[in-house]
Amino acid sequence: MFASPLALKNAAAATVNFVRLSMDAVKSIYASTSGTLSTPNTLQIGHQMTTAVEGSDRHLVKIAKTVLDAQSRPRTVVMNFTLSVPRVGIARVDVDDVIAELKEFLVTANVDALLRGEL
Repeated sequence: MFASPLALKNAAAATVNFVRLSMDAVKSIYASTSGTLSTPNTLQIGHQMTTAVEGSDRHLVKIAKTVLDAQSRPRTVVMNFTLSVPRVGIARVDVDDVIAELKEFLVTANVDALLRGEL
């Protein structure tokens, strides 16, 4: 089980504390202590574990941040990270490689290209 609060750094390197709001057998939902009901900042961690011997387990981390636009309408940005790992044939070092490669990809220039719709 992950800690509560879960302390994460934002883009400004400020610590954002997420406290667990709920949890069941397959997911936990956290919310930032600095968020409000109208502008929540949430984190969800979930798992879908396979029952097949050679199947894949799926792990999801979802972060959503809501802000108010110039007309005080809520607008939400969401980022999902799904890690799907076959139970057979993939070593932990392989998982570490894809995580490192994705982190390397998510630099400002590449995110800007994504936001422009580039492929």
